[in-house]
Amino acid sequence: MSRMSRAVPNGRRLGTVIAVVMMSLAAATASAQVARTLDAVQGLNHAVAEAYAPLHSYWVPQMGVHWGVPGPSVIIAVADGNVVSAYEIMVPETVGWFPWFDQPEGEPMLHPELGPVYTQHIYVTEPRTVVEGQRPSYVPMKWSDLVTVNPKLAEYGPISDWIPQMGYHYGPASPGPALLVMVGANDEVFGFEIIQPAEQGWHPWFDQPEGEPMLFPFGPGYTQHVYVVEPDTIAGIR
Repeated sequence: MSRMSRAVPNGRRLGTVIAVVMMSLAAATASAQVARTLDAVQGLNHAVAEAYAPLHSYWVPQMGVHWGVPGPSVIIAVADGNVVSAYEIMVPETVGWFPWFDQPEGEPMLHPELGPVYTQHIYVTEPRTVVEGQRPSYVPMKWSDLVTVNPKLAEYGPISDWIPQMGYHYGPASPGPALLVMVGANDEVFGFEIIQPAEQGWHPWFDQPEGEPMLFPFGPGYTQHVYVVEPDTIAGIR
């Protein structure tokens, strides 16, 4: 066997090793690009960086400290290590009850300032690991994994076509106030969204300028997106 013929298999082996290493690095890089801490989320969402503040100082079991703004918004629960444990919406009892809320129908929680409210949390960490003094364990930022940890998301499905820099919006089949999820064609989760009817007022953390709402099937509305990945990386259907 000539020296050249022996070199070909070795070259192929080296190429295979390089390819495996590159794929491993790519996977690690993709994982690192998901915003898991409040600082990282603030870096991707200027409204969160500019307007959000702690809503209380005490620790809420399996949640941590809630960050948000005084009005309809995507609330962020922050655990130890500055890790985002969950995303949340809070809805006044007067709006009505929906099956994806955390509390049973007719059993709203009593908020010290807002009165009776229903909430909806979508955990991005393992709830049992959200303990004071402990850094919680991440849930893979994949739709199927979020559904496993948040069983009420099982009734969610695509409610929009593919939107550049957003992906598909997933939500409940029936209308109602809910925390929507931006999902990619490969099961990736890109972020979370609320839609607020324009008649209920405008807030500076909304995506659209005041007086320029989007038109939805129910009428004009404002949105707020909170990304966990850089929007420019969501280029098209993959």
